[in-house]
Amino acid sequence: MEHFFGGTLLSIPLGIEGKFHGSFFEDSTHMAAKFKSIKKGGQEYFTIDELKLKDYVVNARIEMTAKKPENQPFTNFLNNFFNANPRPILDLFTHLYLEPCADMLRFIVNRALAMVPADKLLLE
Repeated sequence: MEHFFGGTLLSIPLGIEGKFHGSFFEDSTHMAAKFKSIKKGGQEYFTIDELKLKDYVVNARIEMTAKKPENQPFTNFLNNFFNANPRPILDLFTHLYLEPCADMLRFIVNRALAMVPADKLLLE
């Protein structure tokens, strides 16, 4: 995978790109959903009313390599900074991907539920 760091760090412009490899260990995801029924075309269907995702990655390790050799010292700093104690960084970034994942999951499940009437999903 490729990486690109842009912006500034202590007024130093950054534009570092290169290769990224990450290993994430013991990922645990929990999902809770509440459904509601809706009427469409005289039929009753289910849709997601509430969806909550929780994710916890126990540990991770990254290895980045800069395309330009002069950028490798900063890339090594980032590798060492993350790998020395990934927990705070993982906790910080978890919320950045959970909401888009929940939105995507909600979209996919609601599309599937819209194809099957509620009475076909419930056992008697």
